[in-house]
Amino acid sequence: MCGGRVFLCRAGWRVYHSVMNIARMISVVVFFCVGAAFGQTEYHPEKVSSGTMQVVDELAATSSFWAYARSYPEDYLKPGDAFFRLRDTATAQELIALCEHPQPTIRCFAFKALLYHKRVDLMPIIKNHLDDNGEVELSVCVATRFNVGDFFIEAATWDDPKKRLHRLTAAQSAELDRLLIHTPNKLRARATALWRVGPDEAFYPRIRELVVKDHDREALFALARFRKAEDVPLILGFRRDGSYWSTYRAIRYFPHSDFMPLLKRRLEVTFDEGLCTTQTRELYAAIASYESEKAAELLDSVYKHAKSRRGQHIDYVFNALESAEAPVFLEMRWELWEQHLRITPELYAGLSKADPQRAYAMTIKSLENASTVSSRGFSINSRDCTAARTLMEDWLSELVEREPDRAKRLVAAQLKRANVHVLPMFLNAVHRLKDRSFVEPMLRRLETEPNPINRDGLAKALKSYRDPEVDGLLVKAIQVYQDRRNADGPTHP
Repeated sequence: MCGGRVFLCRAGWRVYHSVMNIARMISVVVFFCVGAAFGQTEYHPEKVSSGTMQVVDELAATSSFWAYARSYPEDYLKPGDAFFRLRDTATAQELIALCEHPQPTIRCFAFKALLYHKRVDLMPIIKNHLDDNGEVELSVCVATRFNVGDFFIEAATWDDPKKRLHRLTAAQSAELDRLLIHTPNKLRARATALWRVGPDEAFYPRIRELVVKDHDREALFALARFRKAEDVPLILGFRRDGSYWSTYRAIRYFPHSDFMPLLKRRLEVTFDEGLCTTQTRELYAAIASYESEKAAELLDSVYKHAKSRRGQHIDYVFNALESAEAPVFLEMRWELWEQHLRITPELYAGLSKADPQRAYAMTIKSLENASTVSSRGFSINSRDCTAARTLMEDWLSELVEREPDRAKRLVAAQLKRANVHVLPMFLNAVHRLKDRSFVEPMLRRLETEPNPINRDGLAKALKSYRDPEVDGLLVKAIQVYQDRRNADGPTHP
């Protein structure tokens, strides 16, 4: 031995190569028979042309991967983007080679481009990357990171309504689910696979093993869906950093009577210690899953005993009961709307079916408090404002049809005070109805309204009258605002 190197005679090298060849053969047999030895293969740059490498160098300098990660990059990127040149000029074999590139982002670019080559079998590539934990940053509003292996799987299984991209077949997706569950990996895709396979007895032993040995939270939820009494102690004893969150979530899928003492005890602790966290939200949802008189009694106690952060507690009860259609919760759902203005399209559908007249009366009250309903009732489950406006627009249309004079009075009142989220709905009513009673409140608001979006909407609504007199009053209102702004200095936008 010299300088860290081993010198062998020619015979020795022949023996060495023979041993290595046998080892390679054994590894191949193990790979295909066991199916668990997946891993990223070696990168071969010689398989990629110099022209393609120039495009790769451009993509390597890309600061944000967001537009490329979308289902159809062509809907977000300019035609000359480097990704399109990679997609259109690189061969399938070059892209397959680039899927092993040392840079995680390039691996993702290459796989994304491969989706446009519909004759390529994606499954072997995905298998090779089940343990690819290379990270790629996805910047939208907040920078987030995901693993290359997860990106490959999501990219090959996304919905493709336009039928532009290559996708895994149903059989391949089922095979992938089995691999994700049975093969050691750190991919988020395993959670989706666990959910997709459902309570299939063929997976039960492995899922239980993941809970017992790996303390896998997603596997715990999958285990709960089997609803087996022997798993109750395992679910009761599961903790992550001392938190009951996972146990509560599992109970939602398996509301066994043996869990109720824990829920009751933890509810008392919540009140005594003034807790209101994501654990609290899951606790209320777990209780609601029982759909029993006892569950209704426990949730009703929130209104009496939750003193601090009361509004948030009510939000969590609302979240728990939103889709709970059991008759035992009906009056509590009415109370959430009538007393606390918590409502969603799904909740409204159930209540309006149960009592149409009572629901109609509440739609009017909700429209009279539209800004409050928008900020409280439609942000609980991360819904966007579109759902809120659509539902309230339906209510307003019904009011216009049934009680037109009352509808006009309501619109006129809301034009004075509606917030930026719901004002467009009432301005749309102005465009449709063109009632003169709307002019005065809009003019008065324009004189003091600081929000440029609201000012623009109000001005357009006034111009829609196509009335010279209204146009003159609009000019005066704008001038009043300008005078106020000049007098107050640069504090106004």
